[in-house]
Amino acid sequence: MMRPRLVRSTLILFDRYYDDLLVDPRRYRYSGPHRLARLARYFVPRPDLIFVIDVSEEELLARKQEVSHKELGRQREAYRKLAAELPNAVLLDGSLTPKEVARNASEAILDYLHMRYLKRRHLWIRDNGSETLNWQESVLFSSKKARLVLLNSTRDGPKTQWQTNGAFGWLSLKDGRGYLIPMDSRQTRIKALRLYNAQNLKARVSKKLLAIGLNGHFCWPLLHKVQVLIRQDMPERERTKTSLLEYLKELLGRQELTFAISLSTPGPHRKPVIQALTHAGEILAYVKVGWNEATNTLVRNETEVLKHLAASSFHSFTAPHLVHSGLWNGRFLCVQASVEGRIQPAPRDMTPQYLGALQELALQYTESMPLKDSPFWINLLERIEKIPSKRSPHILRQGVRAVEDWLSNTRLPFHFCHGDFAPWNAKLDNGRLLLFDWEYADLKAPPGWDLFHFIVQTLWLLQKRTPGEIHKAVLKDAMQNESIRMYLESLNIKEGHLRPLFLAYLLNRLAFYASDHDADQGRLRYFANMSSLILFDEKCSQ
Repeated sequence: MMRPRLVRSTLILFDRYYDDLLVDPRRYRYSGPHRLARLARYFVPRPDLIFVIDVSEEELLARKQEVSHKELGRQREAYRKLAAELPNAVLLDGSLTPKEVARNASEAILDYLHMRYLKRRHLWIRDNGSETLNWQESVLFSSKKARLVLLNSTRDGPKTQWQTNGAFGWLSLKDGRGYLIPMDSRQTRIKALRLYNAQNLKARVSKKLLAIGLNGHFCWPLLHKVQVLIRQDMPERERTKTSLLEYLKELLGRQELTFAISLSTPGPHRKPVIQALTHAGEILAYVKVGWNEATNTLVRNETEVLKHLAASSFHSFTAPHLVHSGLWNGRFLCVQASVEGRIQPAPRDMTPQYLGALQELALQYTESMPLKDSPFWINLLERIEKIPSKRSPHILRQGVRAVEDWLSNTRLPFHFCHGDFAPWNAKLDNGRLLLFDWEYADLKAPPGWDLFHFIVQTLWLLQKRTPGEIHKAVLKDAMQNESIRMYLESLNIKEGHLRPLFLAYLLNRLAFYASDHDADQGRLRYFANMSSLILFDEKCSQ
């Protein structure tokens, strides 16, 4: 009976659900194995949202005296842990007034409906990508004398005023990423796919099929066609000032160049990455383009990091070679040489090869200081102060207090880190690890940052693990891995420091996502739940 009502957009509420059986089996007269009950849970339809209202034991006893104070404490912790483990759960503070609790629940529902609408929008509204193209056009060109247009688009102005200066096929992904693929030759089409660093099985299969289709012209009818148009009356000397693509031809000294462009993932740090290649398919360079204050800062940071890395020699990894950096019409460019060698995908699990790279990075620069005096912690506290009050304020404040209490004045080895250490930012160049995308690199990052980031990102985004499973993987399974334990010992990280350092990482990521005006509520709940699990562990151990 539920499905027809859901189709008619009916709101369906349950006072209790199957998960209650896991917390209070006696209520349901269940005395079987707990593992069996958890297994059966996978066959029960999942609600879109689960609300857990947290109330103190004293207040609960004031309302009803059905169970003892001790049992209420046990159930309360079990429900809070359940809320932290489920990615679709929302923990509500029951100590607030009924009106405030209802308002917080309503905001969570509206956030969910907004997120669901964005995911389903492409099913109802055919998006021809004009908004994305307009953004890309504003980055690539400094005036309206050059533009990007869809082949079937009708834009103001007679076509005789414009001349074609390049053409692309446009590959658009569901997560908002896009790729402009040059139409010059079969070689350029295939090499352009290097911009798409596919990770999970579905993405790798799709990329392989796309490569086959582009090689045999099967995919062209399925792709939008995009043209670069330039005003015919534009003098030749103005083209490099108007078009970034023309400027790159002059910069690289090759007028016969063509380009592939990655439009990256939508968000506050979105920026294009341009691949410059010849018509024969030889890749010459990759260009990162900052276009506003935030992205210019990131591209500048990567430039400085690449200069720093170039002055050192590493045994476990290599980094891209910086060819040029500088401003073009307010856009900061970082031009990196293409790697010559046999390029293969990097491992998707934490391997000794990765750990060797992390250890070498840490040896580049290390400074011992208390957490509260570190730039990392000071910046985190400043970011939290600027976050809208309704976005995870309770868990952030509670987490900050816990980390400061646990670490107190302990001096920690802050060190050089990559900042976005993940399989999609790595390749194997003739079997040797190649690390790129250094824009978030930090000279004084907290110890273990890159390790935490790699494990969380791969388990969350690639393996779709729950917060509870990631919590176990970092704080329990990782310490059983001999290579990881040796790496942590090389940084003088004691086992007791692992939990507060991991919580500091989670709080930073939670604050990062909460700072975004259009933050994905699913991500906020995910990192809030993982943070809550650590806090619950500490409370249970007291």
